[in-house]
Amino acid sequence: MTHTAPIPLPVVVDVDVAVSSSKLAETSSVETQSVARRIHVALEAEDWRAVTSLIGDNWSSLLRTSRETVRAAVSALPDAVVDAQPRWAAAREYLNYSPQGSGPRPVKYEKHEGSSGMASELLDVLAQLTSRSASERSHGRFQLGAEAAREAIALAGGATPDAVAEFRPVIADLRVQWAISLLLAGATREAAVQFEATFDDAVTFDNSRTATEAAGSLAFIHSVNGDLQAARAWLARQPLDVRGVAAVAHAHADQVTAMGALAAANIAIDELDEDAARAALVADPGDEFAPEQWALRLYVVSRAEVLFGDAYAQLIRNRAAAQARVPYLSASGLNAWALHYAASAILYAVNDVEGAAEAVASLEAVDAEPATESARVFTTWMLANTRSDAQVVVDSAQCLTRAPSLRGSAEMMAASVSGHLHTGHVDQAMKLFRSLAVIVAEQGLLSVLTRFDDDALEALLAGSGVDLDEVALERRARANPRMFARLPDVQLTDRERVVLRHLLSARTLEEIAVEEHVSRNTIKSQTRSLFRKLGVSSREAAVEFGLEYPALWAESGL
Repeated sequence: MTHTAPIPLPVVVDVDVAVSSSKLAETSSVETQSVARRIHVALEAEDWRAVTSLIGDNWSSLLRTSRETVRAAVSALPDAVVDAQPRWAAAREYLNYSPQGSGPRPVKYEKHEGSSGMASELLDVLAQLTSRSASERSHGRFQLGAEAAREAIALAGGATPDAVAEFRPVIADLRVQWAISLLLAGATREAAVQFEATFDDAVTFDNSRTATEAAGSLAFIHSVNGDLQAARAWLARQPLDVRGVAAVAHAHADQVTAMGALAAANIAIDELDEDAARAALVADPGDEFAPEQWALRLYVVSRAEVLFGDAYAQLIRNRAAAQARVPYLSASGLNAWALHYAASAILYAVNDVEGAAEAVASLEAVDAEPATESARVFTTWMLANTRSDAQVVVDSAQCLTRAPSLRGSAEMMAASVSGHLHTGHVDQAMKLFRSLAVIVAEQGLLSVLTRFDDDALEALLAGSGVDLDEVALERRARANPRMFARLPDVQLTDRERVVLRHLLSARTLEEIAVEEHVSRNTIKSQTRSLFRKLGVSSREAAVEFGLEYPALWAESGL
């Protein structure tokens, strides 16, 4: 006997009801996003009464649309508030132990028949350590957050095989929090190990959201280190398509895609692909949905603006963003590294030598793994920028083989090429450039080529026999020319520097003379000497020259 499939009945839709429901859902989403923004404002003002009131009144709707905002806000509550209202302690633990997927509550909240008491007790301890770790980093105590994460990692690593088998289905949601704490503390290598373990567990138990966050975070770490091949490989392993998410309205933004989007932008910046970089930044869900990545976001955007946009404007944005947050969130760890790196890159790019030197000194003092190498690279290129080429050769030779990252090695090799080229050691420059070209080709690390000015790059390509493809040369040509501008070989006296500063302030010669308590003829003589050294013949040209090279006249950094 054969069975035929039933004929589907036509679906009758009440259009008015459907439209009404759609508008209601849209209105609810908009209202919840408005509440989330008000929570951010209250957090910045440290208005804890408003924070708890907004979350308490909108708990259910916020959990559906802005869970990460709620988690970050509850974790940021001061201990005094939590002690006075114990329900917030329970809420903090619940949110920091909340699974990323849409499955049932984990063992801690849902005891299953046959589960061992020992495994459940261990899971309870791991959950408490995870909550503590997330809470510490929300208060900017990144090293304490990392210590709690390490304690949890050690406990999980010492568990019996039976206990591991029992809690492994939910461990990925805990481990990803440990990895984030390690990352924000600046322990990037430890964080990478935990993100890899998180990814393996998440994939095994079909937790696509946590796997996406782990893979994106690994891609970001590798992009920072300059290993773009590894970064691309991890992006390709994300179960959730970041680009697909970006194609949807921003209302569907998801915090688990943030690190992958920032990694994709960082890769595109190194490839000098401005369009791809901008598109990846559009895919990033932003501070509202992924608030913990705020400083890393500024680091990536700053790199893009230095190469493709307005570095000065970005410097102002960065300072405003940091000042809008409580100081402890930018005082240490990877956040401090990201902000000082961005300031160093911008000030170096706009030829503010003194300002860049101050930023690099702050960068070197940061307690994060990438900080020392980043500071060394900036210091070496500032020497090259000021034509201290013999010192560049010495410093780059000492660091070239000891750089901990691929990016550091490529940057030091490029600096060595520049130093040898400008000190007349052309054969050695060509030899090193050939090796550098291999790394650039393998990784797509075209950003390194912006370290050379047009004349130097032309000489290197002609003398080394290296053949760069047209796309690479075209992208390099479109990059911001400030990136590869060496300071002019001009030595001004103190008096000439003072006169140039006055000219930049639009003062007349008479006004300058009065201000400096000298005669007009003295100022006129110093102005002629200044013009001769700058190679200009007018006040307007001298002002333009001074604006291009603020290191010639600045008493301090920007």
